[in-house]
Amino acid sequence: MATINVSTAANADDGHSYAAFNNTDTTLSFGKVGGASDSRVFMRFLSVPVPKGAIIQSAYLTLVQKQNWCAANKKFIIKGNDIDTAVAPTSVAENNALVATTATVQMQPANAFVAGTDEVSPDIKTIIKEIVDRAGWASGNNMQLMADNVDGDNVWEYAAYDHASYNPPKLTISYFAGGPMIFAND
Repeated sequence: MATINVSTAANADDGHSYAAFNNTDTTLSFGKVGGASDSRVFMRFLSVPVPKGAIIQSAYLTLVQKQNWCAANKKFIIKGNDIDTAVAPTSVAENNALVATTATVQMQPANAFVAGTDEVSPDIKTIIKEIVDRAGWASGNNMQLMADNVDGDNVWEYAAYDHASYNPPKLTISYFAGGPMIFAND
């Protein structure tokens, strides 16, 4: 089994949009920003070295907490960009037009945020599997995740690539190369 870790690598690789588009902020704002519009967050991971058809054992998104303004037990939904190699959006319209994977995973952030603390998503292997099973996927393609609000007037803030002190979003994937697995009888 191989495990890879890939982080967003430039300010254009992560951001959010609601009424406006932002990919240069130090913060990724998840939820209903300003009480008015649901935010869509995007995180693009460059040159993901997972082969086409790989068996995904596990996959996790790690975000560094900044702050939250929400009630307990609220959630957002993580999706993949259902495309062979992802291109980062540059406008609200492009971000909203990203085609999502059928597979999604709900994430319930910690109720008590502690700035600088890593928060790890639930397993998102179904999302990653859907992407690496695409006909045009190849090892080294770019992969993009998105997050949408599903639970009312809540805001969670995590560190973006541009944050001076905290790590950017990180994708961890553990996988076996594709093909049938053969087990020897003992």
